[in-house]
Amino acid sequence: MLENNVVIEENAGHTLGPIIRKITYAIADPIPGQKVSGFLKEKGYSQQNLVNLKKDEQSILINGNYEHQNYVLQKGDRLTLQIRESESSDGILPAKLPFTIVHEDEDLFVIDKPAGMPIHPSRNNPDNSLGNALAWYMQEKGIPFVFRCINRLDRDTSGLTIVAKHMVSAAVLSRMVAAKSKPDVICKSKLRSGSGLETQGIHREYLAIVQGNVEPPEGVIDAPIARKESACLERVVDSCKGNRAVTHYRKIAEKNGNSLVLLKLETGRTHQIRVHMKYLGYPLIGDFLYNPDYADNQIDRRQDRIENTTMEGGMKKTRLNEQLENKLRSKISENNLQEGSTEIEQEDCQQCEVERLRQYDIRRQALHACRLQFPHPMTGEWMEFTAPLPEDMQWLL
Repeated sequence: MLENNVVIEENAGHTLGPIIRKITYAIADPIPGQKVSGFLKEKGYSQQNLVNLKKDEQSILINGNYEHQNYVLQKGDRLTLQIRESESSDGILPAKLPFTIVHEDEDLFVIDKPAGMPIHPSRNNPDNSLGNALAWYMQEKGIPFVFRCINRLDRDTSGLTIVAKHMVSAAVLSRMVAAKSKPDVICKSKLRSGSGLETQGIHREYLAIVQGNVEPPEGVIDAPIARKESACLERVVDSCKGNRAVTHYRKIAEKNGNSLVLLKLETGRTHQIRVHMKYLGYPLIGDFLYNPDYADNQIDRRQDRIENTTMEGGMKKTRLNEQLENKLRSKISENNLQEGSTEIEQEDCQQCEVERLRQYDIRRQALHACRLQFPHPMTGEWMEFTAPLPEDMQWLL
């Protein structure tokens, strides 16, 4: 049994910083001879977690008294862990940015990340990442915070991502990510608090809008992925050098020659969905890297920083540029309007074409992380979160 009603205690005078999480386990039926260290490993604590806890003589209490990790647990014991962290992430500047917290508790955040926001700061994006935003949020609360994102999303992919609040939840969640669980094999009845959580895995679902009418309408893509030679970013299906990658997909709807597809990941390779859908012959709308029709998006994004954007709430808001307008006009001119139609009818028809072809204005791959399912890293409670399709993707439908 896990008791987690105490979350933060101020103890700034301690050399290792304030207690940011206090966790109590009720020991009901211990394994004979099991030490504290073995019990914690069984709960998913990493070896580095144990090393860090060992540095603090006040990190472990048995029945209210300080003990070491070699203490042998007895029936009826109350084991309390005090997790301290004194430092925040180096190199991440706090920045007040808009983002949506779907869930927050003592151990983790679930964030609905907007498109255009990188997960981590970089040379080109030093102060507009999710890391910057959360650093500001925690700074305002006066709590040390090391940014530990668990399931990373590409900059231009929107949707749900998990961020751990402390070293232990980060370790357990990271082991879940590493687990290669099949997305359709989810046995909630077998979930137990702490024990074996990593075998359950983190189950992720995505919505994508792809070019073409996907056939067959559902299936499994089992194709290994590797880095493309002479390219630092692009990936390809490579049966010789690639790592195994498995994606389950199902077409939900088809409109205007495009398909809305639900995808579940069995593995988590870089650009997995984008590479697999291109391999299947249905690249994502807006994908400058894997869809040749949108190669200009890569150039347009650079120009957006200078001349083609307005700023709203710290995030980019694009508008149609001259290149897009020319593309729309050229495509409209290719259509054969009925001879003898009135000027008003032709204008209405052209307006319909403009609306249909505005899909070319999407400045990112049409990919959204819409659902997360996983057991809570500390309590084992089954958790499920969803995020609605963002406006720019709704517009395409």
